[in-house]
Amino acid sequence: MNKYRVLLNGRNFLLEMGDRVASHGLSTTRFVDANTPDEAELKAVNSIRKREDIKPMLRNGLDAPPMLFAEEIEEIETFEGIENLEQG
Repeated sequence: MNKYRVLLNGRNFLLEMGDRVASHGLSTTRFVDANTPDEAELKAVNSIRKREDIKPMLRNGLDAPPMLFAEEIEEIETFEGIENLEQG
């Protein structure tokens, strides 16, 4: 397997803040082992989707789901030296 650094961007995350709901974006990097760049993207996106701490905050309906996509996918040699590594 290869090692990848995947920069994810998200849009339309409807979050309740105080007494109102607003649309927010996100940007995060995930490090994954995968056979191909496409598999790396899928694993990185799934690492966000499966986070149970995010789900209760979302206020999106089925008609306007949040969108998450890879902006950059880079194959890297090693995960060594990466602080706070949270692999997808």
